[in-house]
Amino acid sequence: MIEFSILGEARKVVSKTTTMDFRRANFGLFRTLVERFPWETVLKGKGVREGWTFFKKEILMAQDQAIPMCRKSNRQGRRPAWLNRKLLLGVKKKRRAYHLWKKGQATQEEYRDLVRSRSEEIRKAKAQLELNLATIVRDNKKCFYKYINNKKKAKENIYPLMDTEGNIATRDEEKAEVLNAFFASVFNRETSYPQGTLLPELEGEDEEQNIPPLIQEEIVSDLLRHLDTHKSMGPDGIHPRVLRELAEVLAKPLSIIYQQSWSTGEVPDDWRLAIYKKGQREDPGNYRPVSLTSQGL
Repeated sequence: MIEFSILGEARKVVSKTTTMDFRRANFGLFRTLVERFPWETVLKGKGVREGWTFFKKEILMAQDQAIPMCRKSNRQGRRPAWLNRKLLLGVKKKRRAYHLWKKGQATQEEYRDLVRSRSEEIRKAKAQLELNLATIVRDNKKCFYKYINNKKKAKENIYPLMDTEGNIATRDEEKAEVLNAFFASVFNRETSYPQGTLLPELEGEDEEQNIPPLIQEEIVSDLLRHLDTHKSMGPDGIHPRVLRELAEVLAKPLSIIYQQSWSTGEVPDDWRLAIYKKGQREDPGNYRPVSLTSQGL
């Protein structure tokens, strides 16, 4: 009889995706870096796009200095949300008891009692987690739906779609073309007007009503303080957590840029970008594009 021994080292998969580590963030340093700019002087004479570009550049540079990055954990190696340190030690203890029982160093009844107690603790931990998620669902929808999606065993795919000629698209590439054609037909319609042109419903209004409103710094600061920090970043790369934490110092430059944008009708490119996501069913008309806009807008 010939025996083979294969020696190998398990390879740990490391995620290449990075994210901001707010647990190690230095918002004091961030605030100091932002406050050094006299924003009224810096933004004076600049257009909306130029002012926004300068503001975004400086904020992103300060963000890189004050908030370190960390790697996202892989889904396969991620610990379940309900598995705290106490339960983890209990699971390891149960495994040790199993090996002791197999070696005859523990009775089967002792092992079964331990299994029952650990199962009850896990059941209570899961129930408590689900109760907590249901309680905070209004404030943190992201964690709630993340938990729900992880519980699903199968992902829903897009149904076969019917194009304008009545042909059924079944392949992913064909479905993407059908959706793209439909969205293009909707968003390319002549619904925009040149700068300085009043909308039809505003024609004939008193000119005094068309005076641009005053963008108040206090209102901007209040809106920033109520941003949902669980939302994703927009195409500008500025995290909503940053805008919320530094609301009192960012309100000044943002209110200036908003006022200029309202007065001139000029809009930075970051505020116009959109990412479209797909929906369900056969008719592309039932699909609604979801735009991921700048959090500062």
